[in-house]
Amino acid sequence: YKDWCPKTGFTSKLPNAIKQAKLAQTSVLTTHFGPAPSKAMEAAVAPYMDELFLQLAIEWMIVTNQGSSLSSMLEMASRAKYKLKVPGPKVTCNKILELFQGHLRDLKKQFTVSI
Repeated sequence: YKDWCPKTGFTSKLPNAIKQAKLAQTSVLTTHFGPAPSKAMEAAVAPYMDELFLQLAIEWMIVTNQGSSLSSMLEMASRAKYKLKVPGPKVTCNKILELFQGHLRDLKKQFTVSI
């Protein structure tokens, strides 16, 4: 089996052969590539710039027509102790539907007339 595998190009599945193949692969990778980038480099974020923030705020107000809610939202976000988690479209859509259903229930209660 040991002689047959290299001749036929078959990868040996014996435990020692697997370990040796992994060691050979990691040694090739470590000599070929330099050290992995640090987590700080991967998490690098563009610095805050007033001009860019103003541009994004104006675009958001134009698209949503909600200028006053933007300042309230930013004031709330500025008090966050951790990284903000912006919900995705599905979560946002579901939350909007839940709010809408709640408003419909409240309206139904208000318009229900007891006889």
